[in-house]
Amino acid sequence: MKPMPDSVKDHISNAHYYLKAAAKFPPPTQNAAHILLLLISWENIVIADSELSAWATRSDVNPQVYKDHAHKYKDAPEIHRIILGPSGTKPREIRFSSGRDFAELRLACQYGSNTESKKVSTIFNRDWDADDFQRALVSKIGWIEALIGIYEKELAKARTV
Repeated sequence: MKPMPDSVKDHISNAHYYLKAAAKFPPPTQNAAHILLLLISWENIVIADSELSAWATRSDVNPQVYKDHAHKYKDAPEIHRIILGPSGTKPREIRFSSGRDFAELRLACQYGSNTESKKVSTIFNRDWDADDFQRALVSKIGWIEALIGIYEKELAKARTV
């Protein structure tokens, strides 16, 4: 069997790196940085997953996984934002759930919003919830590492036989 591409482990390492960096910018004080780093980590683990899958099935990686931010977020859990209005009005919840939503959120974290403020600190000042997203990211990283561990264990057995 062909050896697993080094890039798979590199992307997993990148995902860990950005996940750890996100912890240094805790919500609610640094929501934009926290969310951006989680999104970048998700992109890296999706690339690793795609490359691992392509290697295991002896096929090519879908080129969209490298080019299109929205493609990388198609199975990502939601990130929520609650917007509080004037006293006596109902709060409004915005859900970021589609690949396109996440791609726009990523841009807003970096550059501000086209529909709201260009000032990132104003948009991300409070009332964001990325906990489910972060838990899913940690889980996804763990599963991919477990799959690689199983492969490496089997490969070591095969070498000793």
